[in-house]
Amino acid sequence: MFEDLRLFCAGMAAVIDTALLFTLLDRRNWRYLAVPIAVLALGAWLFHTGTFVHLLMFDASGRWSPTLAWFSSMTMATGLMLMPSALLHGAARAWRSGLEITRRVHFQYAVAYLPLMMLVPIAIRLRQATGKQFLETLAPFVVPFISWAVLANLVAAAVFFVLRARFAQLEQRRFFGAMAVMLAVVSGILAIAFAAGWPASDRWLMLLVILLPLLPTLTFAFFVIRYNFMRLMIEQTIVYGAIVVGVLLFHRLVVGDVTDSLGQRYGFDFGVIEGLLIGTLVLAYRPFRERISEAMRYLLGSRVADVRLRTRELAVELSRHAEDDPHELLEWFARSLARALNVRQVAGWLFGESGEMRAATSEPMVTQDVAIELLERLESYGATVCGRRSSPDIEVLDLLRQCDAGLAVRLGAGSQRGLLLIGRHATYATLGDEEINAALLLVEQFGITLDNQRLRRQAVDSERRALENEKLRTIGLMTSCLAHEVKNPLSSIKTITTVMAEQLGSESQHADDLRLVLGEVERLSKTTNDLLGFARPADSQRRCECLKSTLEGTVQLLSHTARRRGIEIQLAVEDDLPPLPADENAVREILLNLLGNSIDAAGEGGEVQVRCQSSGEYVVTHFSDNGPGIAAEVQDRLFQPFATTKPTGTGLGLYIVARRVQEHGGDICCESDANAGTTFVVRLPVEA
Repeated sequence: MFEDLRLFCAGMAAVIDTALLFTLLDRRNWRYLAVPIAVLALGAWLFHTGTFVHLLMFDASGRWSPTLAWFSSMTMATGLMLMPSALLHGAARAWRSGLEITRRVHFQYAVAYLPLMMLVPIAIRLRQATGKQFLETLAPFVVPFISWAVLANLVAAAVFFVLRARFAQLEQRRFFGAMAVMLAVVSGILAIAFAAGWPASDRWLMLLVILLPLLPTLTFAFFVIRYNFMRLMIEQTIVYGAIVVGVLLFHRLVVGDVTDSLGQRYGFDFGVIEGLLIGTLVLAYRPFRERISEAMRYLLGSRVADVRLRTRELAVELSRHAEDDPHELLEWFARSLARALNVRQVAGWLFGESGEMRAATSEPMVTQDVAIELLERLESYGATVCGRRSSPDIEVLDLLRQCDAGLAVRLGAGSQRGLLLIGRHATYATLGDEEINAALLLVEQFGITLDNQRLRRQAVDSERRALENEKLRTIGLMTSCLAHEVKNPLSSIKTITTVMAEQLGSESQHADDLRLVLGEVERLSKTTNDLLGFARPADSQRRCECLKSTLEGTVQLLSHTARRRGIEIQLAVEDDLPPLPADENAVREILLNLLGNSIDAAGEGGEVQVRCQSSGEYVVTHFSDNGPGIAAEVQDRLFQPFATTKPTGTGLGLYIVARRVQEHGGDICCESDANAGTTFVVRLPVEA
């Protein structure tokens, strides 16, 4: 029973060492791998693998049994000699350069490997000895090896304990402290076992000594898993290793006697067929491998289940916030993602197609310029995500360190463009693969939500434009009727009233009534003209040669009204303005409406400023007044039909202005604060 337990423990130790060695030798981890660590893992793997094979084949007989026994014994010896040498190499290198990974070869470290020369006499002695135990054969080498191993462990423990104070990050201090403690414990156990009479002591102490290298190995593996120091290959390695160990034990305990008897009877090694058959079944049975792999993922990563649960909850909650404003949605998503991943902070930026910032979190981790630089670098590499272990170049890695971020995710769903920076884990650990996948999934859903918002807004705008077009068609019919049915009678009424006013004179008792009638006729005529202008498209074939003269003429036309109200008009027009590919009558209509509105808004004794200058591909004109301003709720519908703040206004003036501006490829906006005046800004494109 004890022999089977010892064989099982040695096999599992070999599996763990294999998993760690595969992790270290994975190509993606080469840039983070130091040579002493690889050699130390190799030594532990050689020792435990050699021990497992030696115990498994100890009672085997046959032609190749002596050679296999010698080879397994040499594997054990090589592993034992490599581990202390690698520890000293690692201690010396860490003392000299800390955690910096360099590819430069320092030959002075080869001194630590001089004891490997003892492998030559060890190999000769093992070859000459037959039928003896491993330790019995190498008895003369035991005392020097124990002394060498204890010394190497203590020196390395002392170096690691001193080094832990040099590092600022908590995970690095914990790692060096734990390794120092483990090496000191190993040295103590080894010294106590030797003092108690090992290797001639009882078999349980022998088993403890065999498993001693697992203490630092498991400590190192714990920190690799806990803080994701490297990309792991442990999961699948342990799965296959555990299957292999189980199969070998099953062969030894159940099938071995049968195959041995069949082999002796028929002169054929049935163990080879058995191994090939079992290996084929294991590799072919995919569901079995997937179940074990999933179980190992949960076993090795305690955060996996929690991360998946929080990911599902956040995905459901995100759908409930689909109608939120983009800025509010970004703020909420950043806070929720930080809680879901258990990181210190998440910051985000959303940019428009022309590069302007649409939204940003209230607590950015870096300035907007740094975020833009990082986003542009990710776009240049075509990368969606980059972390400290997967950055495409050293500049991106430096930017991540400057941000104190563990992960950068580029937002690229639909027409969305943005960046999310995910901070370090609350426990100082680097984000694992499961958390990175969760972040990618959630950020992608966030981008899709924003893009769906844009599509819904476009659909609503299209519906609104369709309704407005329907209004235009209706008003077009109305204006045709008004043109024929209203304008002609109004002209007659105006003519008759004017003649009567001239005949009766200003002293007549009906003079005021006639002036009132004329005023109402003028108002109705203006309303009719507004309706006609509302439905009439602009002439796209004409050209405004001199905007300055048109603007000066408009100001002169309305200056009489301004003087009568005590309003001062200040005009500042840039010389040599470029011509506009626009209907001059339409431009004059725009200027008259906006300047007239500014005069009305300024009020008695007010001030109006008109500024016009060229700006790149546009001519920009500002109409500013010092009136009471426009309320925010009115600004949202200011350029819609029939929206007015005047008691006698038709609500068509600004709509006609906006329509004329859009017909000529320009844009118009209103900037107004309560009690601080209003400014209308018109941008019209210049002639190409």
